[in-house]
Amino acid sequence: MSDQQDAIAKLLIEAGIARTLARYCHTIDDGEFEALGECFTDDAELEAFGRTRNGRQAAVGLLAKAMPPESRGKHLITNTLVSETAEGKASVVSDFAFVGKDSSIMTGRYVDEFVATDGAWRIAKRTIF
Repeated sequence: MSDQQDAIAKLLIEAGIARTLARYCHTIDDGEFEALGECFTDDAELEAFGRTRNGRQAAVGLLAKAMPPESRGKHLITNTLVSETAEGKASVVSDFAFVGKDSSIMTGRYVDEFVATDGAWRIAKRTIF
């Protein structure tokens, strides 16, 4: 693969991961938890709020419990760094801000492991700090 082809391949990986991150924000903010599940692999692991959940349904269940309608707001993701670790796998670190309906702001970091499955990049492991 030429340097140019390699650069294009990396950009496509980053774009696919960015699409999943954006979909995560939109679906969790809109309470579309079934669609949120599509951001995760079937065997995803989520570490958040002092708890660990294994499996897509358990991960989404924890997030749904944390985001009832009265607590929803806007998730914003920035400063995303993608490092491809192997074919079809990538480590991703992103900073986030959550703006609540009451204008409160919470910031943190997502540390993710992504895998390419069924033509999309999905979260295999997410730790929220």
